[in-house]
Amino acid sequence: LPPYIECTSCHQCANTQSEYDAVHGAHKSFTRCGEFVQGSGGGRTCAEVIDSFVAERAQTDGYCQGHCGPIAKPGCNEFHWGRTLNPNGAGFYHYTLNWGNCGTNV
Repeated sequence: LPPYIECTSCHQCANTQSEYDAVHGAHKSFTRCGEFVQGSGGGRTCAEVIDSFVAERAQTDGYCQGHCGPIAKPGCNEFHWGRTLNPNGAGFYHYTLNWGNCGTNV
């Protein structure tokens, strides 16, 4: 993946997106925090969720498509994330992963 700048001041906004999406459905909060690309998924850590998105490329002969495609685009260089305060019964949090400056409206 290309190098990213983490927007640490954006995490609180993304936390509210995670709480909202956990109740209303994935991506229902899309663009509330100014992102151009959003990933939504469950996991124990943010890294685990990112790894699952990137692992999707194995299903497409190594090309990043789906969740992986936009985040691997040239020019996609800003990232922030949030999660629900509490995990579900299986120990997974709902994560919202936001990328900015990606030059896409996918």
